[in-house]
Amino acid sequence: MTTYNKTKNDDYDVVQLEGEINSDASIVPSCLSISGRDTNLAVEFAADISGAEETALDALIAAHVPDVETIDVTQLPFSEIDRNKLAVHPSYKPYVDGITTYAVWCGAGDQVDGNGDLIDGGEIGGGPLLHLCCETDKSEVEVLAKFHPENGRVWLHEAYVKFANAPEKAYLSGGIIAGATPLQQSVSRDLNVDGDGVVTSSLLGGPDTGTHGFADPTKIVLIPRTFSHDGDWNYDPTDQVTPLTPNFSGTGEYKIFNKEIVAHRFVNRIPCYDSSPYFSITSDETTELPTNYYVRVCARTTDDTTFTQEWHASVILEIYRERTMRN
Repeated sequence: MTTYNKTKNDDYDVVQLEGEINSDASIVPSCLSISGRDTNLAVEFAADISGAEETALDALIAAHVPDVETIDVTQLPFSEIDRNKLAVHPSYKPYVDGITTYAVWCGAGDQVDGNGDLIDGGEIGGGPLLHLCCETDKSEVEVLAKFHPENGRVWLHEAYVKFANAPEKAYLSGGIIAGATPLQQSVSRDLNVDGDGVVTSSLLGGPDTGTHGFADPTKIVLIPRTFSHDGDWNYDPTDQVTPLTPNFSGTGEYKIFNKEIVAHRFVNRIPCYDSSPYFSITSDETTELPTNYYVRVCARTTDDTTFTQEWHASVILEIYRERTMRN
């Protein structure tokens, strides 16, 4: 057996291409297999091929065009009510090349320590329960669900909520918190931090002219400013040298904070009164939860006063994630 390494810059179908090679009478040895990775092809033959046969092989690879897949509509499932309509099953499962995701219903994020920080190697789904005990000496109660990046990517889909004994003026909100970007004050102090926790570059004044530097470049949390375009940073993931660059005009794509920030509020002031069994907050889409972002559920009153009576609320999240348990 002999393997020949070839290049194909266009789309290809290795099964179809193998059949085309074996159907070409000008190439005698059998093509046993083809494996492809990006633009690289490894073509394995049962024996060496001649120079003329390799020239024919190169021509076949260059001319190869994958067949367009067609669907026989007569083989599709039709509605049992109206045979003129297709039966369609909607799916909100995210499809990403190279990633397998699983639907998970969870009442907690991943395990955290006493400071609320994620634990490396901690229990998947072992975090604090998404249950709020709203006692009369409090005006706000919150609970967080954090998901460790070592367990893969996470997408949010829907939620289920119930509450009991809720007083008048009580409500629930849910959103996404962007974690604080960790800073240090020892070396590479190229950053300044204002009173609102906004992190900006001090490089206009020269290197090491600021008060802070990034503590861990892998834990920089970028907050998109796609609506207001008032960010202090731009980010280009294709730039392998300096993907993060300052925007000194204040028209950048992102902001950075050294404190937690509410990045999105997807569920806003759901009124609660008396008691309710679980009800669903439905969605027709899924939203990926970026690294160092997490879910926050909070209970408050409309006038920001303490709760007039003790009440409880519980939340179940429907998510998609890569890893569901630690084996």
